[in-house]
Amino acid sequence: MAGLTGLTVLVLLGSVVGVTNQWERIRPLPPTKRTPTPLAQLVSLQGVTLITRGDKDLLVRGSEDVFFGDRVEAAGRQTVSVAAFPDGTQLQLLPNACIRLAGEFSLANESLAGRATRKLSIEAGRLRVRAPAGMGIPMLVATPRAELLVEQAEFVVTIEANWTKIDVEQGAVRLYNKNKPAPREITAGHHALVAQDTAVAETEQPAPPMRGPGRRTDADLVLLYLFRTGRGNVIRDVAGLRKPLNLLIADPRRVRWLARGGLQILQPVKIASGRPPLTLIYHCNANSQLSLELWLTPAAAATAPKAEQTEAPGCLLRLATDQTQNFALRHRADRCMFQLSTTETGPNPTYPVLLSRPIPATPRTCHVVCTWRKSGKVQIYVNGRPERMGMQMATGRIFEMLPFGSIRGELKDWDETARLTIASELDGKQPWLGTYHLVAAYCRALSEEEILGNYAAGPQQRPAARPARAVGR
Repeated sequence: MAGLTGLTVLVLLGSVVGVTNQWERIRPLPPTKRTPTPLAQLVSLQGVTLITRGDKDLLVRGSEDVFFGDRVEAAGRQTVSVAAFPDGTQLQLLPNACIRLAGEFSLANESLAGRATRKLSIEAGRLRVRAPAGMGIPMLVATPRAELLVEQAEFVVTIEANWTKIDVEQGAVRLYNKNKPAPREITAGHHALVAQDTAVAETEQPAPPMRGPGRRTDADLVLLYLFRTGRGNVIRDVAGLRKPLNLLIADPRRVRWLARGGLQILQPVKIASGRPPLTLIYHCNANSQLSLELWLTPAAAATAPKAEQTEAPGCLLRLATDQTQNFALRHRADRCMFQLSTTETGPNPTYPVLLSRPIPATPRTCHVVCTWRKSGKVQIYVNGRPERMGMQMATGRIFEMLPFGSIRGELKDWDETARLTIASELDGKQPWLGTYHLVAAYCRALSEEEILGNYAAGPQQRPAARPARAVGR
């Protein structure tokens, strides 16, 4: 009897375990927490950007994802940031601009409004919007006094207390004034002003300013190469400092001196200084500013050796050792590329890489200037004009069509053993083929007026005769 009882208990226990296991199999799993998908990626080019998400505030000094409902503010008079969407749309927040990625709209054409996937509210400040072709659906932008329907355009919205202004640079924008039911189309080259209780006033935008005077500046000039030696293996520094930094050509058979000034790089060659440019290093460290200037003519791709027609960018101008890199200005196809070592990027920076907007890939002589300021602002000028920038981040993402780039930090940690090279790196890698007409370096950021003056002067203007001088303010 006791055996039967034990057997019965075992059977009952087995049944309970079986039922329990069956319940474990059919019991619903706890709901998984879905991660929201970011609408865009924000990069703070200058200053600090504030993101308000619910009851939390996030200060951004770099890049950060932006989600639906976020309020984004370019806090401060110097702050500039850009939000990039997956379809190529970009919002550039200028100082004190404030936006929210949500909003209510009252467009007359509600069926068209319903097609939009993004609704953007601009609360204050100044904002540049770039909506490229191929979005497929319109974007709706709300301001305190007007609502905009955008399909393909580039425009600037400025919001003040009593008026809203829309400047259209490319494409067209359909404007709905809240006081007038009928929409109005604002085309490229025009702007509209919407004030309180008034109709839309539309006028043409003013013409761009004329080119500056044709005179070169030598204030804080540290290095200057005009390539007028005419022969031999020495490129003379004619900046006028007490200790010029000449460059040495390892194999003069690979280059050709031009009669009117210029050095044509026919084949990959090593060209480097025999010692570090300590004057440039010390003064750039003290000022935390830098300008690099070149007049050059790229070689035609068809005439370059096939072995050199690679994706690797050619080295135009570089200050580095075998292990560290203070700065580098490179050229690939139709873009200029800039890298800089600062206290935030480290001694051998890989990212960020600053890229100029694509320029015509033709063997024409062009003027290139790259400036860096202590605020982190990087600007590349081609033929006197500031170019829109691209910025490649460590994540691999490239922000396109930025007003300028950003590399934060100071120049206190530059390697004082670095040497200056042109046309390749120290080991001969990443060669560049073409003709140098002028190379210059300044220990401060040139102004736009000075850059226009240098461009108007051309590469052949000789500097005024002067005794050896010291650099600095």
